[in-house]
Order: sequence, then C-alpha cells, then structure tokens
Amino acid sequence: MASKMVLAWRDFDRDKQQVGYTVKSTITIADMNPFVTIFNNWSGGAPAGSYFNDEFAADGGLASTNVTAQSRSQAILELQDAVTGSIFHARLPFPNMLKADDVGANPAYVVSGGYTVFNPAHADYATLKTEVEDNLANPDTGNAVLLNRVYLEE
Repeated sequence: MASKMVLAWRDFDRDKQQVGYTVKSTITIADMNPFVTIFNNWSGGAPAGSYFNDEFAADGGLASTNVTAQSRSQAILELQDAVTGSIFHARLPFPNMLKADDVGANPAYVVSGGYTVFNPAHADYATLKTEVEDNLANPDTGNAVLLNRVYLEE
C-alpha cells in the first residue's frame, strides 16, 4: 500500500501551501531526501528555510525571500500510471520563476503547446524526472508513475 509524503512551503507573503504526494510503499524517509532537494530547487517557496515537513525540519514560519513565490502560482505535474496508462496530476506550489535566469545552456521554462512548461533540456530536469518516477505512485492504484511534463498555472 502506498504512503503519503506531506510537504509544505511558505510564499513571499508567508502564506502556507501544503501538498501530499503518494509515494511507493517501499520508500523510506531517507529515500525522500533527494526528492525534497530537487523539489525545493524548482519551488520559489524554498529559500529562507520556508520549506518544512515534520520529518525533516520544523516550520520556522519564515516567508520565502523569492518575490516570485506567490500563492496563486503553481506547477502542475502531469503524471501517467506506468501500468494502466491513466493520466493524473499533482502540484508543486510557487514554481521558482527565478530559475528562468539561472546559468545554463538551456532555459528552465519553454513554451510547448501553448503552455509554459519545465524544459526537459534544462540541467535540473533529469533529476526532477528521476526523483518523481523513483518515488511517487498513483494514489488510486499504487502503481509507479511516469512524468510526462510539468506546466505552469496561475
């Protein structure tokens, strides 16, 4: 049976957003450390210690120092059940829009099909994809998932 990993962040105004992710039954808290690290990298809520989870760190109540971390913005992970092929979604609050200016050959965000999406060619995307596919499960079936894309939404 799959378990839940609950993560929370605070935005620039100190508003809290909490998200529960269904994880594979074999995943331990220690396995989630790289997952949390890459999610913090893509979340604008992570700076200033504003990410928290009781298993990792207490809520310091600190606002994000990232002005793009706004409570209305979110990234939507489009996931596919690796067995049934069904599509479902999870969200990541406050995508880190400052990554658009990070150093690298490929931008963090591109337009695809009329959506602004996380760029699969960006240096950090492969790690994000690996961590999502290694750790998350379909909440309805417990099956492994594939990350199809991540798009921005407000």
